[in-house]
Amino acid sequence: MFGYPYFRQSDPRSMKRNYYDTLLFQLDSDYWKNQWRILWGDAGAGAFFINSKKLGELDFSDVLYSWDCC
Repeated sequence: MFGYPYFRQSDPRSMKRNYYDTLLFQLDSDYWKNQWRILWGDAGAGAFFINSKKLGELDFSDVLYSWDCC
């Protein structure tokens, strides 16, 4: 939460001119001790982004969701 996003393909926010500048939450696939603990599609990741001003106003009506895989 609120960290730095990791993208397996490209940053989807580049099309929106970085309007969605804050990472709300990201869940990545996780492989540990020779087994998948979390697997989204082909080792993918899902992320939710929001504009920092809207976050400050607690307005969650406009959130960008992104899912990408290897």
